[in-house]
Amino acid sequence: MSAMGEEATRGQEQRRALAADFFNRVWELLEQPRRTREQDDEMLHGAHASRALWAGVGTLADFDLPFAFEALARANAVAGERTLP
Repeated sequence: MSAMGEEATRGQEQRRALAADFFNRVWELLEQPRRTREQDDEMLHGAHASRALWAGVGTLADFDLPFAFEALARANAVAGERTLP
């Protein structure tokens, strides 16, 4: 594999890991019975970040992207409608 190919693969792996980290943190926050406003903000921003990262990951995106949209929908539902800072 060329150096550019290895760099692209490494970038995809980093993006996938970051998307998963955001996704997992969103679910941790969703499972809390009570959250602060700051935690709601973190949850909403994390859900958006996860979805955006999964969208550019490649072959796994077809599988993981719907879960990212589900997390985004749930985060918005539990946080209620409001404007993010």
